[in-house]
Amino acid sequence: MSMNKTPEQVWDDFLQRWPQQALAGLTLAQYAQGADEDCFSGWLRYLSDELGWRPGGGTHYPQIGVSALPATSLDTYRGSPKYGVDQPRLLGWLRELGTTAEEAFSTTRARLCQLAEAAARGDVSVLSQPVLYDIYEWKLFFIYQNQQQPVLLPLHRLDDISQWYHGKFGTWLERGKRPKESDLSFALRCNQQLMAARDGLPLFDYVAQLKRMAEDRFLEQENSQTLSGRKMPSFTPVRKHKMPALNQILYGPPGTGKTYETIYAALQILDPAAAEAYKQVDQDDESTPGERLAARTVLKARFDELSAEQRVRFVTFHQSFSYEDFVEGLRAETDETTGQIRYEVVDGVFKSLCESASVKVTQQAPAPVDLAGRRIWKMSLGNTQGSDAGIFDECLQGGYVLLGYGEAIDFSGCKSRYDVLQRYTSAGQTIAGNTDYNLTSVMTFVTRMQVGDLVVVSDGNFKFRAIGEITGDYAYKPHPDYDDSYAQMRPVKWLRQYNPSLPRIELLNGQFSQMTLYELRSPTLDKKKLEALLGAPSSIRMASHFYVGQIFGRDYRVVRATDDLLELSKPNGKLLPLSMNLLRELAVAVQAGKITIEDIRQKSAIDKLPDSQLEPFLVNGYPNILAPLVEQLCQVGNSTEDKGDNVNARVLIIDEINRGNISRIFGELITLIEPSKRAGAEEALSVTLPYSKDSFSVPDNVYLIGTMNTADRSLAGLDLALRRRFAFTEMQPRPELLDGVTVDGVNIGQMLRVMNQRITVLLDRDHTIGHAYFMPLQTAPTLAGLADIFRQKIRPLLQEYFFEDWERIRWVLNDHRKPDSAAFIIEDSELNLSALFGDVHNKLRQTKKWMLNPEAFAKADAYRGIAANLGQVAAVQSAAEEADA
Repeated sequence: MSMNKTPEQVWDDFLQRWPQQALAGLTLAQYAQGADEDCFSGWLRYLSDELGWRPGGGTHYPQIGVSALPATSLDTYRGSPKYGVDQPRLLGWLRELGTTAEEAFSTTRARLCQLAEAAARGDVSVLSQPVLYDIYEWKLFFIYQNQQQPVLLPLHRLDDISQWYHGKFGTWLERGKRPKESDLSFALRCNQQLMAARDGLPLFDYVAQLKRMAEDRFLEQENSQTLSGRKMPSFTPVRKHKMPALNQILYGPPGTGKTYETIYAALQILDPAAAEAYKQVDQDDESTPGERLAARTVLKARFDELSAEQRVRFVTFHQSFSYEDFVEGLRAETDETTGQIRYEVVDGVFKSLCESASVKVTQQAPAPVDLAGRRIWKMSLGNTQGSDAGIFDECLQGGYVLLGYGEAIDFSGCKSRYDVLQRYTSAGQTIAGNTDYNLTSVMTFVTRMQVGDLVVVSDGNFKFRAIGEITGDYAYKPHPDYDDSYAQMRPVKWLRQYNPSLPRIELLNGQFSQMTLYELRSPTLDKKKLEALLGAPSSIRMASHFYVGQIFGRDYRVVRATDDLLELSKPNGKLLPLSMNLLRELAVAVQAGKITIEDIRQKSAIDKLPDSQLEPFLVNGYPNILAPLVEQLCQVGNSTEDKGDNVNARVLIIDEINRGNISRIFGELITLIEPSKRAGAEEALSVTLPYSKDSFSVPDNVYLIGTMNTADRSLAGLDLALRRRFAFTEMQPRPELLDGVTVDGVNIGQMLRVMNQRITVLLDRDHTIGHAYFMPLQTAPTLAGLADIFRQKIRPLLQEYFFEDWERIRWVLNDHRKPDSAAFIIEDSELNLSALFGDVHNKLRQTKKWMLNPEAFAKADAYRGIAANLGQVAAVQSAAEEADA
């Protein structure tokens, strides 16, 4: 009931439902009605978390015994046989407060009234000698105190208040000021000093401040084991997710799902909620292959969204990949004005990602939400390398844009290209034809730009540094420092300024042209990216955070989740299909403040959306299921809630990281990627890049995820500097994932397990075969599919592993124990050496010649035979040793 309500609203609701004057007449049934939330204990336990401690289950405390069991069962409790208690016994609260349920409740009710009366007076001394559980009494006192003149803070445990005290005052309040001071007395003393320092701040704002200060204080000292000569009290700051390592490498044999796993690893960083939703389905033993596939589809869709937003990028290292591709390099460009070749510094994928992650919005103003009907213009404001570099700063401070073309001519009143041409001619200026850019740029600036259009200020051809909105008509404004330029002005409201400049991929699907002024259009301009930069409400991601098996309401289970439809199974087994458009419209209305989640639950949402095309029967017919569904979407749309503290994190996935020349690719940055050397760390380092001469450091919100194939022969030469700076996660084959897959009587998991055991004996565990090759058989377990996997994947892989040593490949496939009809590799009996070489064939080295048996790939017996005679693996090892000898 407290969903989407402020603590103040929850407090008001509680007092309205259970006013102080009603406590004297409270009955046992009203106090505890089993699992029903609408009872006094239910409100304390479930509906008022924001107001302090939430009681748990069990029988140890007075209020717990009452709230946890139905009223008809309050007199006895059967202990768990697990702990050797199998006889009915009295509840703990009954033993402490009375010999019967009614007698114990009478004592409890009297204390409730006493606490409420003392709270109304602000007399906290009543808490010093608790009758009930101390933190329970604290919460009751808090609720019934004067809301306008509070004297008590809301606590979930007594230890909290000492942490808040330390966060507020920077020291620990010493115990023992009173003889044998209790925890409760100590907490009351902390509370008194904290409330004295509130300075009129609204109570719950003050509580939030205390929590933040306590966590910040803890984070500053979490590496220290002592504080002022005493052990620091235990305290766990609120952290929603433990973030993965900044640099990690997934390594293992081919086919173990390393690249596949990078999607989940990236989502753990960028969208932990989506990763957790997938994990719950993937690791649930009761999930079907179809449910796991659906969950994976949802995860991949979210990954694709983040890729489109440039928050995750993918690159593959290879022998030709260089520092210039990774960090920065020179690129030859043709000057559009002079036609001459010039060289421009171009950022590589890693530098571009780092600059996106470290960018700061140094100027921000409310931006238009709807871009419909607005033109978007690219404009240069001075040259960062030229004598007019200061024009940009001048425009930012002055609230306008200046055009360098047009000489010192006043173009006021011009309505067309012809008018502009006439002004040039009247001023004695020569225009080289109708396509002269002097004419085109001024005509665009004066006549085509409209109030409400947006201006994107470029920084070279590959970056941009500000976005503004045209707020006024053209004006002539002679510049005091430039006699023949920068006299053409348009008033601008600056919406965003970025430092450092943002890479063009954050806005464009291409690069900027060198022209000073021109219109940006699709497909070069990505309007969705522009809307995101301006902070327009993000579209609700519908299917991305619903997954098969998810439960809402009273056992409404998601059975299908697509971009268009969410289908739930009702408790009675029937299906409830819901349009995603319906959920989207409700969620957008909640985000816009037109309705609340409670409006949906109370069936008043339709009345507050008179212009909506929503179906009233459907919205009002399922309020208790629509409310949590819409609430989920609204939470998903909240980037801070969704991504925790890593709102601006970036991920670079480097596939086949060991195939590149690491020293050449990373260069001096190999040191900067260390966590302790990242920007903001105590030992932060920066370097001057060789081409741009910029000072560069690696932000602490850029994550590197590499993949490494252990069967690759370049692994041995892996740069030791790289090994020291990455956390390594081994990914071995998982045949158990295939144990339930059977193809014509062949257990695929067992077959793979035996093959890998043989490969480990003959080679090593780094050259085993991954389970991913066989995963398609989970959904299509056919012999034809298995044959294709062996023909196209397994046989070539074994040939590479064993350098065409066909006899050892036969051992892996157990061909030496099969009849030739079921063997994949057989002896080439048609090879007649005598006929080929005559008498000299005796001088040839007599080794068996082998050939593929194509017919075996289509026979189930060929695959069944792979795992036969498991007890003779040792014989294979012995044969291998003899061959080596």
